[in-house]
Amino acid sequence: MRMRSSMYLAGTVLAIAGSTVHASIISGNFCSVAPIMDEPAGLVPAGNWNDLTSSAGYGANGIKTNAIYADGSNSGATIEWAVSEGGSQNTNDEVYRPKPPATLGLDIDDGHDQMMAGYLQASKNSVAAPWISLKVSGLNVGDFGGRYSVILYSDGDDDIAALTGYETFSIYSSEAAYIGGSPALATYYGRDKTGVNYSVTSDGTNPLAVYEQIVSIDPASPTEGNYVRFDGLSGTEFYVRIEGVGGEHGAALNGFQIVPEPATFVFLSLGSLAMLRRRR
Repeated sequence: MRMRSSMYLAGTVLAIAGSTVHASIISGNFCSVAPIMDEPAGLVPAGNWNDLTSSAGYGANGIKTNAIYADGSNSGATIEWAVSEGGSQNTNDEVYRPKPPATLGLDIDDGHDQMMAGYLQASKNSVAAPWISLKVSGLNVGDFGGRYSVILYSDGDDDIAALTGYETFSIYSSEAAYIGGSPALATYYGRDKTGVNYSVTSDGTNPLAVYEQIVSIDPASPTEGNYVRFDGLSGTEFYVRIEGVGGEHGAALNGFQIVPEPATFVFLSLGSLAMLRRRR
């Protein structure tokens, strides 16, 4: 799998060969603090995020059938998630996002902030390694042009623990491949961005969600960042396993996106431009 430097464009239209492809994006958000994310969010800005809840509310384990694309149409895909014992869905302690139409005054109250403010978590306060699993099945690969990327957003609020532990992000071709002991298609190691929990500024110019890519393949030197990108996928299903370190670092998943293979993207900016940083 190939890793690419990336950027996000606030207020962006995504196009392939001159035609929009916003429909071919599936986005999922855990612990949304607004019932509807009505502003574009994510590394590839898109709307109509799937709110991932269970029948009991913001459940640590759940399933959502007929996930929608960014244009609101039915993708036919199924999203399933699970967390090790003691897991939950939380709101980041450092960010408070009022529900629309309320705003934070001069502060930017956009979709990026809403998505990154809440997360699915597996607590570090366990003897065994905490874990989160994500399974997406029933994908129509043709809708993504035959190949797609999976982007995971991960930032909890355990900055102190991030100094000692790390998260392992692995992706498999299917849940059966993982259970059967097949090797991961790719694995990366990262930890929370210490001291950067999207503290609110009041100048109206600083978006809270700054995306920094986790690229390390060495557990002894994890990247300090908040998203992982897996490229070159082509199956109708994929399975993600995120693991922390018991007593040191929990596992967190704020949200995820499935987007067409990025080599085909042409970005047309309609707003401000913010460069992403890649750190080892």
